Amino acid sequence: MKKIFSLIIAALVLTVAVPAISSAYSARIVGNSKSMIYHTPDCRTIKKLSNEYWVEFQSTEEAVSAGYRACKICFH
Repeated sequence: MKKIFSLIIAALVLTVAVPAISSAYSARIVGNSKSMIYHTPDCRTIKKLSNEYWVEFQSTEEAVSAGYRACKICFH
């Protein structure tokens, strides 16, 4: 009985936590202030970027209004 209860509690915690984590992750946009291009955080080209040039945005609209354009690799 304890195992079933523990599994139910774990499932409830994951049900609440996973959407919150994934929505926060997907909302983050990383800009390159040198090239004025914005990327998803998992874009292969942003992994080579020095932290000196990182600019974080909450949305693509925010990045566009700041004068950035979309990466042609991660936003095709």
